[in-house]
Amino acid sequence: MPASFMTGSMLVVAIISINTGQMYMPRSIKVIAQIISGAYLGQQVSKQDVLQLPRLTKPILLLLLFFTLNMFVMGKIFSLFFHMDAITALLSCLTGGIMDISLISIDMGA
Repeated sequence: MPASFMTGSMLVVAIISINTGQMYMPRSIKVIAQIISGAYLGQQVSKQDVLQLPRLTKPILLLLLFFTLNMFVMGKIFSLFFHMDAITALLSCLTGGIMDISLISIDMGA
């Protein structure tokens, strides 16, 4: 299971939060988590990666188009079949890291 340590932690926190209503994360902790996540991703970029960007423009734009279309189509299907609100349905179909999407979901109330 990908990211099992994060998935397990999220499940335990969700269960405790639902049962007791006692789980709370200060906004500053979310900001720190986003900073750490961004710094980790930023350190993975090399000069060679930046030099390759002009050659990769078309494939990147095509992928972004397909990811966006997939998110809207699958989000609409999720919303209709599972009776989710639009924000939750769209975010559940968004491609991205589990940590980043979870933080975005919390910020948007999904």
